[in-house]
Amino acid sequence: MVTPEVEFRSDRQIATDFLSYLQSELSEQIEYEIEPTRLTGGLDARLYRYKLVGQEPRVIRILRPAREVEELLHHQFVHQTLNQCGLSAPVIHRVSGDKSVVGGVFAVMDLLPG
Repeated sequence: MVTPEVEFRSDRQIATDFLSYLQSELSEQIEYEIEPTRLTGGLDARLYRYKLVGQEPRVIRILRPAREVEELLHHQFVHQTLNQCGLSAPVIHRVSGDKSVVGGVFAVMDLLPG
């Protein structure tokens, strides 16, 4: 019998851990204008909308712990290809395979309407 995966981190903990990660990666003090809030949908991932002060809104997509970064790298390639063909797909700005940051591999992408 397969047991469902447990999501260990709360939404609040993800918001805190993600901001710490961004601050260490960007080597500057940044803060949320809008803290990450969970979006509906995303059956295969947890999706959060957030906005940093002075930046455009973005989405963080966190895959379940058993999933691997190659899946997100593939999505990044597909999204780039779609955009090059003139179709609207969110630009994936960052992909991380470090599961310790937010509990799973994740991608940071543009927030598109709809």
